[in-house]
Amino acid sequence: MSMNIKSILAKYSSNLRRDFLAILVKLSAKKLNMYTVRNDWRTKKGMLDFLERNWEAISKFIVSDPAISWFCNNYSNMAQAFTDRKFAFFIQDNWSSVGDILSRADVLTILQYQKPVIKQMLETKDPVQIPPIWAQFQPSRDLFHIIKMYKTGSPVESPKVSPCNSPRLDTTEETIDSFPQMNEYDFGNFEPDLVDPGFFDQQFIFSDE
Repeated sequence: MSMNIKSILAKYSSNLRRDFLAILVKLSAKKLNMYTVRNDWRTKKGMLDFLERNWEAISKFIVSDPAISWFCNNYSNMAQAFTDRKFAFFIQDNWSSVGDILSRADVLTILQYQKPVIKQMLETKDPVQIPPIWAQFQPSRDLFHIIKMYKTGSPVESPKVSPCNSPRLDTTEETIDSFPQMNEYDFGNFEPDLVDPGFFDQQFIFSDE
């Protein structure tokens, strides 16, 4: 593979992680209506060879295809969520229903700062349940709605937003392609005094890992 292609891909995954390459191969193959063979996604060399062979089209997808562009631009901040590769395929298949939600600044912030919780929800074999602190805020409720649809296989539809007294971050309606700088958007509304402190066990504490 040419160093130029590698350097472009490294902008999205600095060490060209296998999960990143495998997902990009699969998303691109589906967009191209192509079948992949085992070598295209099982070995790093095979994945890089596939991307190079189809680079003319894939390079355009990275820029202009909504789901693939979103995945590439945000991968480095939410890699843990995509250890479950099928979640990325679910997002691509249902982009028309989930894309607007996943592109909101407030939801992207949750994806970045709640990676361990999201990873646990995606990997658990038990029925997925919304964390108590998530239930109090519209952005996290919206994200949980998407995760629950993925986990349960229920029909995909945009979440219904009902009037409530819960704070809604003022960045909610902004649609962006990648994570905001945290000096612009933060979870200032997520204060412990809004909830029973007992809700905070280690798995729900907001941390940047």
